[in-house]
Amino acid sequence: MAKTNFCKSNYLNLKAGIRLILVLSLLLPAVANGAPKNSEKKLIRMACFHYPPFMIEPSSGDKREGMIVDLLRKLFEKTDYKLKIEWMNLARAIGSVENGDMDAICSLNNKRPSKIDLIDPFIAQMKVSVWTRKNDPYIYTGVKSIGDRVVGNVHGFVYNDSSPKFQDYLNDKKNKVFVVKGSDPVKRVYQLILKNRVDMFAVNSEYTYYLLGRKYIEENFKVAGHLENKLGAYFGVSPKLENKDKVIEAFRKELARINKTNIFPEIYKKYME
Repeated sequence: MAKTNFCKSNYLNLKAGIRLILVLSLLLPAVANGAPKNSEKKLIRMACFHYPPFMIEPSSGDKREGMIVDLLRKLFEKTDYKLKIEWMNLARAIGSVENGDMDAICSLNNKRPSKIDLIDPFIAQMKVSVWTRKNDPYIYTGVKSIGDRVVGNVHGFVYNDSSPKFQDYLNDKKNKVFVVKGSDPVKRVYQLILKNRVDMFAVNSEYTYYLLGRKYIEENFKVAGHLENKLGAYFGVSPKLENKDKVIEAFRKELARINKTNIFPEIYKKYME
């Protein structure tokens, strides 16, 4: 009987030990990953607008989401939050975040007035380049240097953020400004530059390379200068977002970590090649 009781006791202890190992095996992956599973994460509804290659709407035909969206997904990967993206135009994106229908906006520059809380530091920064024909010796040093040149513009493009003086120049009817409307307007402005009907056009390099290809641009055009203000792209949250301070804290912590790595340069290179 003593022997039987001893074997039964060992069996019970072994069974309990197996249960403990099974429980630990289920817990360890979550601990090792250092982040909650997606099912446990809190949702951030993020409004995005089409501005390639920074944000790329799926309806454009490009399967990529854009370098800023890629960066934000990577940034929130190890936090308590996950992103749910909704695509809309810029005006609706700003309004929906301001009134609390959406929790955050993927990117907004700090020169554009809004009630959205833009979080320091910026996630990207860009300059607006002034483009001319490659063989044109002109150097842009401000609106006074334009002289009698013809400035190309796209209907709907506004430069108040990057240069109020440049925008005032475009608005002044006595200046030579060629406004392009309709389909493929940016591409058509560049074609007009090659035909000598337009002398210059202002737009950021990333957008130009994405739209028309780096090889074509560099073979035919050059950067003659830049508008005075660099535009910082900021992640912004709604003033009505619950636990806003915790979201901001998580964002800043992870952005500081990512800035010490090659994550963003690698993302940038992927879109600029």
